[in-house]
Amino acid sequence: LSNILGVARYERIMLMRTTRFRALAVIGISIPLLIGLGLAIAETQGWLAAGGQLSALGISGFIPFYFYTYIQTILIAFVAGNFRAADERADVEEVISARPLTTAELVTGKYVGVVEALTIISLCVFGLTLAIQAAKISITGEPFLLTPYLTYFALMTFPALIFMSALTFSLGATLRNTTATALVSITYVIAVLFFLGTRYGGIFDFGAFFAPLYFSDMAGLGDVTRVLQIRVFYMALSVALLGFAIARYPRLPKPGILAKIGHVMALAGIGGAVILYTSMAQHDMARDQNRAELFAIQISYGG
Repeated sequence: LSNILGVARYERIMLMRTTRFRALAVIGISIPLLIGLGLAIAETQGWLAAGGQLSALGISGFIPFYFYTYIQTILIAFVAGNFRAADERADVEEVISARPLTTAELVTGKYVGVVEALTIISLCVFGLTLAIQAAKISITGEPFLLTPYLTYFALMTFPALIFMSALTFSLGATLRNTTATALVSITYVIAVLFFLGTRYGGIFDFGAFFAPLYFSDMAGLGDVTRVLQIRVFYMALSVALLGFAIARYPRLPKPGILAKIGHVMALAGIGGAVILYTSMAQHDMARDQNRAELFAIQISYGG
């Protein structure tokens, strides 16, 4: 664990010092911040909708997280896909590879470091959105609830960060080209957003882009059981993808059973994901069967 945390600290510090990361961070924070600020002003001025319908859905608190989850996927494609090339350009890859680290410790540490750096950006968006909402509520006099914002962060932003980072690491270890990794990652995200997101029961919706997560002042938060199940499904896939990245990382493996830890993680993650998907599919089939039976009973009484 100390080796993983040591590599993670190094990776986080080196990443946050780069001009690319700082520029992407400013862009990633500014867009949802400006959107949230504009919507908050519109709510305080009563410009959104007659009767405050949109305000009742908490849209000025939901939309910044929603847009940042989109933006975050692009940030990850350009940041996490660079995890090996950056060491090569800095002439430190040989130094790192010579240290008494297993490949699993090295790749996992780099992954944790990238996730930590990107989580800092996410927390900045979280804190600034809370500040804007607190200022808005001080004007409108509405009650302040922390639950919606924690829900958006826990079910939208952070799981998408974990999965997309693992996916990009896996692609980076396989393709070994930063540009190709970024293009494939962005292509996948576009396919989900414009084609796959609402199909097949929402199983491809890794960022909860199409899930009804907005918090209503009147009705609260709806049933998020399926959203939670899909998030756990993607956590299992993240383990599999990280294991695949470890197995494919171009480094001489250490002798012994530790050389196979990447394969074990990949198999365990895929197995967990298959079990979860099968459970969800069986639940959906049982639900549809019950609905069909109830409908048949209603038809029989109606006839």
